Parts: sequence; C-alpha cells; structure tokens
Amino acid sequence: MTVFKIGVVTGSIRQGRLCPKIVQYIVKLIESNTWQKDFALYTIDLKEWDLPLSTESTIPAMIKRSDDYEHECTRNWSKEIYNYDAFIFVTPQYNWGYPAALKNALDYLYNEWANKPAMIVSYGSHGGSKCNSQLEQVLTGLGMVVSRSNPEIPFPTRKQILEGVPENFNFDDIAGIRNHILLSTEELISNL
Repeated sequence: MTVFKIGVVTGSIRQGRLCPKIVQYIVKLIESNTWQKDFALYTIDLKEWDLPLSTESTIPAMIKRSDDYEHECTRNWSKEIYNYDAFIFVTPQYNWGYPAALKNALDYLYNEWANKPAMIVSYGSHGGSKCNSQLEQVLTGLGMVVSRSNPEIPFPTRKQILEGVPENFNFDDIAGIRNHILLSTEELISNL
C-alpha cells in the first residue's frame, strides 16, 4: 500500500511566532483520526530553510529537474518539495496578506508544486481570510489542486497578543475549528 507524504509548511519565520504551536496542534489532530488512505505528515519549517530571495535566471516553470537550477539552495529546496504528494500551508495573516517568506518559498519553484493537492490553514485576529484567499490564488496559479474549504482560525485575540498565549492553550476551544480542519483534511486526502 502506498503511503502518501504530506508536507505541513510553517509559513512564518518571525521571532516569537505562533505558527509552530498551530502546526503542532494540526499535526496531532490529523494524526489522531482514522483516514481511508495511508499518509504521513512532515513539518517543513521555512525558518529552518532560511531561503534567501530567489535570484535564479531561469523561470521555474521551464526547469524540469532539481539539478538544473543554478543555486545549491534552490536545488535542495526543489528536491525537498518533490518528495511530497500534498501540502498543508499554515500561515498567519500579516497586513492583510501572507508572509513574504512563504511567497518567496513558493516562487522558487513551479513544477515541484504543480498538480499536487493543497490545503490552507490561516490564522489572525479575524481568521486570516484575506491571506487565505490570496494564497489560494497563488497556489492555483502554481497549478495546485486547492481544497475548496480552507480553515481560518480567529487567533490570537488582541488580549493574547498583548499578554501572550498561555502554554496550555487549547485550540479545540475555538468554535468549530477542529471539525473544519478535519473536513478540509478529508478533502485534501481525497485529492491524492
């Protein structure tokens, strides 16, 4: 039986970011449920990749093999992304958009993303709806099969931003988010 690899992309690289906590919650939630297809989740932390702005001279859509990129960091990033069958992008909303580091990571490549299922989980004080829809447009432009229903987590609240998020914060307390993530994951898996 085929075991599909799903990359869970941590879309923020800021110091003190909340994204790893949210990724951890999503991974545990998905892994604790039973699905019709076998898959494994792997975290892809953009902060660990530390990708500089792309300066490749060839348009990524023209490159079919990882070894054909000029720069070693691009070749390595390409090989990493080729490894996965689908992706879950977890991203905060910054100034009504998604983080520059995520856009840069996406723009490095094309064929590595194309035709693969994608799901977006955004978060922000109002759920990150603007970044969610913008990211959906970009992923569609990369030829990805984007889930129709992408969760938006209304988190953190202004109080949590000012006072900090408690270490024992339970994301299940956010109305409906658990079921929304599971339903979207089901759609993602059905596209594998």
